[in-house]
Amino acid sequence: MTLIRNLSCFLTLALPLAAQQADARSYVPPGFTVEAFVDFAALKEHELWDAIRGSAVGSLFGMAEQELGFELADLDKLYAFPETGRKGEGLSQGGLMIMVGNDSVTLPPNQSRCEEGKLGDYQALLGKYGDDPDHWVQIRPGLLLMGTNHIVRPLLAKEVQPGVPEGDMLALTSVKGSMAHLVMAITDEMLDDLPFPVPEGVLQQDDKPQFFMIRLRLQPGASADEEPQVFLEAALRHVNGSKGPAALKGLADQGLAEAKKHPRLAAFKQFWSKIELRTDGRDLALSLPLGRPRDAAGQLVMLAAPLMMLGTTEAVPAPVEAAPEEKPAEEPKPAGGGRGGN
Repeated sequence: MTLIRNLSCFLTLALPLAAQQADARSYVPPGFTVEAFVDFAALKEHELWDAIRGSAVGSLFGMAEQELGFELADLDKLYAFPETGRKGEGLSQGGLMIMVGNDSVTLPPNQSRCEEGKLGDYQALLGKYGDDPDHWVQIRPGLLLMGTNHIVRPLLAKEVQPGVPEGDMLALTSVKGSMAHLVMAITDEMLDDLPFPVPEGVLQQDDKPQFFMIRLRLQPGASADEEPQVFLEAALRHVNGSKGPAALKGLADQGLAEAKKHPRLAAFKQFWSKIELRTDGRDLALSLPLGRPRDAAGQLVMLAAPLMMLGTTEAVPAPVEAAPEEKPAEEPKPAGGGRGGN
């Protein structure tokens, strides 16, 4: 009887959690090519979130919380599926965000661009402007969607099946210990429109990058007495790995060498020697150890702050030398030592 009672208690606790996860994945858009994910529950459990929220970059989260009407600490998980590429006529390049948390995660207040209404059976804040606006939808307390009209309406009407990751997208988004990640499929259009120059011949035509991934991963200690370690990892996954990763590694090594000398990147000095850049099958992989969870939060803030400054600092124009001041022409002196008269 004790075994049955314990099993019953376990199921009572576990099934609602499983149902929550099933709920969230029920609203994943079909055919997604980008997934961003934050495991707030893991960040809170390992004491990273409080340290990050209370840091110099925490004010950014404060602005988001004002917009949402609840604290980000109320979230357990956040999924985002932004769209890429050009959309059809009248359609926005939007996306869908899924927020899972406690009962405080509800429709945000003071959304001037929305009006109260319903989408299907659900309470919603409906976007008022444009042909393809964004809507907020309350599935239940603790499960909130924010998505573009052409994505969220068909999902709620069950006109389309929820998206399911496959192949490399599944492999890259389901790594054990991932506390946050961004995984994105790379298209030829993206490679043709890179924000930085790539020397000819570096991108191998028969072995191009197919996926980009960056994640924050918690690795358990080797024994029960050993603390877990946090790693910041990134990868470019190629078509077959025959030539692409090695060719890009040469360019990346050169870029890291130049970055070490860049005066505006001096704040990263302590990280350069810790970075491991390697080829791994189809991947060009980067790994940066951040230490124990209590130390990793500070390391992340130290990484983020200079990047934010780098992104927001405007170029200072070179000083323009003032033109030499012109002296007024001297009046001709009269003869006789400058005295007039007779």
